[in-house]
Amino acid sequence: MNTSLHPLLTLRKIGLAVLACCACLMAMGVQADAPDAPAPPMAISASAEQITVTLADPSVQHVVVSTSAVHDDRQQTVHRGAVQNGKLTFDRVSGDQDLAYRRFYLAVDGQAPQGPYWLTAFERTVTPPALPWPDEIKGLSNPMSAQDLADLGSAHTHINLLQRELFLTDGAARPADDFVWQVNGRALYFDPQRIAELDQQVYELTRAGVNVVAVFLNRIERDDTADHPLVHPATDVAQAPTRLAAFNLTTQEGVDHYLAALGFLADRYSRPNSEHGLITAYIIGNEVDAHWTWHNMGSAPLEQVARQYALELRLGWIAIREQHPGVGVFASFTHSWTRANSGSEMHNVAGRTLLDQLAAIGRAEGDFDWGLAHHPYPQNLFEPRFWNDQMAMYGMDSPMITFKNLEVLAEYLRRPELVFNGQPRRLILSEQGLHAPDGDTGEILQAGAMALAYWRIRHIDAIEAFILHRHVDHPGEGGLKLGVRRWGYEADGVTPSEDVAGAPKLSWHVFQAMGTPEFERVARFALPLAGYDTWAQALPKPGPFPDEAPEWADQPRPSEALFDLTRIADRAEVDNALAFENRLSTLLNGGVAESLFLHPPGEGTATATWTLDLPADTPARLTFQAFLGHEDSDGADFVARINGQVVFEKALRPMERIDADIDLAQHAGRQITLSLEVGPGETNANDWAYWLNPRLE
Repeated sequence: MNTSLHPLLTLRKIGLAVLACCACLMAMGVQADAPDAPAPPMAISASAEQITVTLADPSVQHVVVSTSAVHDDRQQTVHRGAVQNGKLTFDRVSGDQDLAYRRFYLAVDGQAPQGPYWLTAFERTVTPPALPWPDEIKGLSNPMSAQDLADLGSAHTHINLLQRELFLTDGAARPADDFVWQVNGRALYFDPQRIAELDQQVYELTRAGVNVVAVFLNRIERDDTADHPLVHPATDVAQAPTRLAAFNLTTQEGVDHYLAALGFLADRYSRPNSEHGLITAYIIGNEVDAHWTWHNMGSAPLEQVARQYALELRLGWIAIREQHPGVGVFASFTHSWTRANSGSEMHNVAGRTLLDQLAAIGRAEGDFDWGLAHHPYPQNLFEPRFWNDQMAMYGMDSPMITFKNLEVLAEYLRRPELVFNGQPRRLILSEQGLHAPDGDTGEILQAGAMALAYWRIRHIDAIEAFILHRHVDHPGEGGLKLGVRRWGYEADGVTPSEDVAGAPKLSWHVFQAMGTPEFERVARFALPLAGYDTWAQALPKPGPFPDEAPEWADQPRPSEALFDLTRIADRAEVDNALAFENRLSTLLNGGVAESLFLHPPGEGTATATWTLDLPADTPARLTFQAFLGHEDSDGADFVARINGQVVFEKALRPMERIDADIDLAQHAGRQITLSLEVGPGETNANDWAYWLNPRLE
């Protein structure tokens, strides 16, 4: 094998055009839009010592070039000339580079190179024992007690793993060999204390019979600088709403940290003796279709998001599957499907479109078996009655995929352009919850919705896990009460503690009955909540489902706004406001909203008023979500007026959100004045008043 790392020397005989095209391909990637894209002309596999390249057409002269996983000039020619029997075999390690983690390009008879192509298989002398995956689908996330999960019969859970927390800080002494991982000649040091804590958690859950799925996340800090090895250079460090960001795969150091973390974890938690417990699957990132909020790489178009995430999945799959062939690798998506989460198109993308892009990139570069971790929260996170979700339709163009229409997603994954080796990709529901509203019936609604969701999901064969968020209510979720236990102690005079799970709700008992012969009897109270008489009526629809949902016939399709008030904020007459500005606000469903921030004075009312001409032939609706966005406010009054007449009025409590949909058909063809107003409660302290996505549609 030619081990030179000087591209102009190794590629001179096939012309400088090859090098230029290689650089272009590394920067842009191949075109991967066509569902019927042909199979790559080369297949790549690896053993512990060697790389094997199998060529589709061995009869012609080939030049095979490998490059690093990042966009730099570290290229080398691994073969030039004819190929015997269609297979090339060469050493896996060259200098300090492990070729299993590199891209490959193929040039035929002096033509421009094709690629990149990646490793898609590992050759093993010994196959490790299969990892257990429960037949039961029910699970709870964020476990506070392995014993309680065992008592509930919870078959699954997920835990969050932050990449940065795994490593020792710079300058720390070298730990014992058990906590050192070598990648591409670089030694990475893991934090023994953090790993010991993780060992205990995973081992206890495994011993309790709970299947553990890990969500691998990249958490950034506000004081991170651009040269931090774990910070993607496009991440908006100052504004990333949740401080969760894309992984830095733009430098070799960033790639090596990423490979080391996943390789170390996959090795440690897939051992046959289960000495540290088992992790059977890894979800890469979180809700990447809502990338600004949960996978921040700044403002980015779909193509850039898809390329970044495809690389994360690819390198993660290689690092994990080298350690064990049965560990799952999953992509994470919100419940948005053909409509992106609200907000800028540079901050959110439609889930189906991103899914199609990932599948196309995989086919073009060498397919591999990643799966889908979907989050089918109800349309409104505060409304557990998912069966009323209007945006969850029974067609492939449904705006959302929620508990109501999951069978549509299962059918979509059977499309030829999405399957892997002729089989649908694995599908798990890794995070979704059902809120218990305030009032006497709140817990009944939560438990009933949970029962009906479970009943539907267990009858969709494609779904391998249904992990509810969360085990225990948490006060940091904007008022949502998603747990099967209440938060903290219930005793008088005792402060609730995040370290202690509170009393069980009705949903605790329903969850315990799931998967048992008692379920239909225990949960029968749920049927009339959705208007059902029998469990058969609550089953998923059989399909097949059309490309266009029939529900569209009953409502207008989403359209461009007649007026987006955030886009014409500068046309408003603003009076008596301490602040009036455009802001991006995080939504409960993982998206972001373009919003107008209107802060009232200590006395009187802050007002923003527009004069608008409505078309005569298009009936309009005023839609928005009013949100009081600070927990220390004492309340604020929100009012909307048309021509001076009140059309919306609500006194909001701290962190409360209210949807509005106001018919303006009577004003068609007329000029109107539209006013948004906010008045303070007893004081205006912390009256952070937001009008989210205010539009005339």
